[in-house]
Amino acid sequence: MPCCGKGREQLRNQPAPAPVANPSQHATTPLPRRTYFTTLSFEYLGNAPVALVSPNTGRRYRFEHKGARVEIDFRDRPWLASQPNLRQIPNS
Repeated sequence: MPCCGKGREQLRNQPAPAPVANPSQHATTPLPRRTYFTTLSFEYLGNAPVALVSPNTGRRYRFEHKGARVEIDFRDRPWLASQPNLRQIPNS
């Protein structure tokens, strides 16, 4: 009758498996930094309705009338700030 203890002894004498590499150590592109904010809005100062499409995100922003406020993607802030008749509303 075979002894099962020898099988366990053979397993103990085998070399340990190679450690698995951490995939984050080999990432080629850094993860985007997180930006935290409550809201980021722009107010329209012009008279006629306007629709803008961001070249950064492709999002469409529509301002229907003077004083209209629209929440925006924070990545579009620099581009929208450069547009005429728009001003950023300070966070509260």
